[in-house]
Formats: sequence, structure tokens, C-alpha cells
Amino acid sequence: MVADSYSKVCVSAHPPARLWKASSDTHKLVPKLIPQQVSHVDLLEGNGGVGTVLKLNFGQDLKHLTHVKNRIEAVDDDNRVVKFRVLEGKDIGTVLKSCVYELKMDETSEGGTKTTVKMDYDTVGDTPLSKDHAESMVDGILGQTKAIDAHLHANPTAYA
Repeated sequence: MVADSYSKVCVSAHPPARLWKASSDTHKLVPKLIPQQVSHVDLLEGNGGVGTVLKLNFGQDLKHLTHVKNRIEAVDDDNRVVKFRVLEGKDIGTVLKSCVYELKMDETSEGGTKTTVKMDYDTVGDTPLSKDHAESMVDGILGQTKAIDAHLHANPTAYA
């Protein structure tokens, strides 16, 4: 088993409070904004807070994957941080023993948002994920954030 992590950042012109507010509706927005990647989201347990289990069903662009189940492990609205664990799907059980994502939104000096996604993982075998593999997993989460950011740009009064 190898324990490792991978992080990546993206920047938005929108203030963090607005992007965070919209991101709290990821389960509703993402299937509308990028249905070719996430066709629909099922709420399996909980009410959106800690302990909530969501099943993201993938669309036609992700033919090699059918779904992923995530459990929200921590939400800190004051510091705009959410952590969730992948329970099923992606590479869980084959390549990865465990995978936890942390998404954090900080204000930039220009008043926008710096979103950092960090993935902590343990592999099944003795080989870490390749940089490309880890990056593609983190890019999936950042892609959802970027889709929400584009939605806010196109809809200036949404989540204002």
C-alpha cells in the first residue's frame, strides 16, 4: 500500500461566498450544466450535510465509468471547506484502497476565488498513482467547479 496525495488549483473571478453558495447545490447544478459527464445525482442518505451519501451517475463522456458514491465527511462553511470520501466506483477496490477529496475556497487578493482540490489516497498495491492518473481524478472535481463558475458568469444574479 502506498499513501500519497495530489493537489491542484483553479482561480475564479467570482467571490468565494458566491461560488461556495452555488457549490452547495453541486448535486442539482452539475447534471444540468454538464450532463454529458454527470447525467444525474441520487441522494442515498442524509440531507446534504455531514454523513450524506450521493451517487453520481456518469454520462456519455465517461463511458469507462458508470457511477461513483461519495460520503460527505466534513463541511466547514466559515472556512469554505468540504471533505468527501469515495465509497464506490472510480478505482476503489481495484487500484485504490481509499480516496478522500478536500475542496477549499479561499479569497484571492483581487476578490475572486482560489479553489484547491486535494486528493489523499491509499493504493491497493505498492505503486503510487501516476501523475496523469491522479491529475485526471482531481480534474474531474475541478471540472464541476469550473462548470458552476461558468454558470455564475452567464447568470449574474444566480446565488448573488
